[in-house]
Amino acid sequence: MQLIAAIFCILLAVIGFKSLHLFATSNGLLGHLERIITNKSTPAGRPLRNLTTGGRFPRIDLQLNAVATFLLLSCEDYSEPDVNLVGFWFDLSWGPSWILIVLESFREYSQSRLMSWIAIPGLFIFNQSHAVFTSLYLAIRLLVAVPATTEESLMIDAIHVHAIPWSFLLGYILPISLMALPGVSIYNFNTQHMLASFYQQWHLYISMVHILLVTLWTHTETIGRLEDGDLKTSLSTVKPVYALAFAMSVISVWIPILVSFAIRTLQRIRKARPFNHKNLQLSSIFIPPSPWSNAKCKNAFEGGKWLLQWDGIVGGLSTAVWAVALYAEARSAVEPQEGLGSFCTRLMWYMVLGGPIGVATGALWERDMLLL
Repeated sequence: MQLIAAIFCILLAVIGFKSLHLFATSNGLLGHLERIITNKSTPAGRPLRNLTTGGRFPRIDLQLNAVATFLLLSCEDYSEPDVNLVGFWFDLSWGPSWILIVLESFREYSQSRLMSWIAIPGLFIFNQSHAVFTSLYLAIRLLVAVPATTEESLMIDAIHVHAIPWSFLLGYILPISLMALPGVSIYNFNTQHMLASFYQQWHLYISMVHILLVTLWTHTETIGRLEDGDLKTSLSTVKPVYALAFAMSVISVWIPILVSFAIRTLQRIRKARPFNHKNLQLSSIFIPPSPWSNAKCKNAFEGGKWLLQWDGIVGGLSTAVWAVALYAEARSAVEPQEGLGSFCTRLMWYMVLGGPIGVATGALWERDMLLL
């Protein structure tokens, strides 16, 4: 099962490369972005002053400026509501994927092995793409992982379990909300652009917050209370981590659905001239055009939306494949009395509620319920 899942993740990485890198070239997105960056403007045409390294390091300036300019596609203002919703979905679905990877890296079966070192893979994932490098990284994990089929293999230091939700709340959700929500301004637009460009390596900021929390708690009585209450990893110990991941996945799916429905309903009631009415259809928000098609984007907003859609879909599917493979490995060792049909039914509900990341979160939770 592990080998099959790894092969599937590699195939998803290939699809991700085609859907992101090659499709972005053929549909015209890269050309649109190049013109925006050259003109030193935002995607909507507003003047933008580069406040990164001030020209001292041109290549770094170009990299940071490109990242922040791309971020502005989904959060500059509300003129492109479909792109806003896709950006919201992408940000809140990528986060839970990394939560699950971080959680597994602290497990006993991952310690002192390649799987516990996630900083370097994180650099590739966040510098390049979720779809390509998350898929490749999870394929490698599946190929080199030792079996996680016993209670002991899933043990985690209590302090790390308690720090994970806080590190993501402070190191990911709060900064992303301040920088990526349309209409939320940090001092001024240029400053917001600069902060967004330097926040590209957001997994490092999550790690920094995590290390600070663990260090603080280690030198206070907090660690003693945590260890006294959680001598062994239990379902109640890891439940808050899974709850945060699943809540983010559910919100990422259903907020765009509800907002899309509400806007289109209000437009019908008021009989107002619809703006981007067609783009607010659920099919436009969640289903991108085929990367093998000859589709051309009208502007950077549309091309950016397609890229985010494929990045989230492929990255989410690879995370789901990895998690289901870990569940199958544990199930084969435990041989539960419950039929496989019941598990598949729950997976369907996880999919309905939270999409592929909901499936991944649910599968790992089910694995823990088997072993803990």
